[in-house]
Amino acid sequence: MPTDPRHVAPFAALVRDGGAARLWQGQSLSADTPQVIAYLAGMGYRVPVGTSVALMPLRHPLDAAIQARSLPVLTGHRTTLGLGPATTDVVARLRGKPYGSPRDTCVESLTEVRLLIWTEDGAAGPGIGAPSVCRACRTREWRPGSVCSGRRSRRRRTRRSAG
Repeated sequence: MPTDPRHVAPFAALVRDGGAARLWQGQSLSADTPQVIAYLAGMGYRVPVGTSVALMPLRHPLDAAIQARSLPVLTGHRTTLGLGPATTDVVARLRGKPYGSPRDTCVESLTEVRLLIWTEDGAAGPGIGAPSVCRACRTREWRPGSVCSGRRSRRRRTRRSAG
């Protein structure tokens, strides 16, 4: 977890110079990940970025949707926003009790984030691009920079490798 966004700049330079395809940042409790990415973009590091994973109990769906819309605008690249339920004990400490079903909570939250991304006028926002079909789910249209759990593709890979 970076305590100073300048410490992440060498990794952004690695992506910019072709040494990596994307700059990945996990959940940070020191410097908020989207803020670090915005800082780097302001320094001139406009590189592909992704979060893996932002913890859903710490992010309201509207906040996650705003990130999915804003980061591509700031970086000029598609953004992968990975959201996850957190561990049972973290959820219990934050909410007073664990989720009844982490899977159902994920589905509800991701659905809400996806809907909120489209709230303004249904047109792609600046830097986001035209809608396309989600390759992982193949179930609905999504915008580059939006949110997808990728659940179906993981399930398919598991089935293929099992049999």
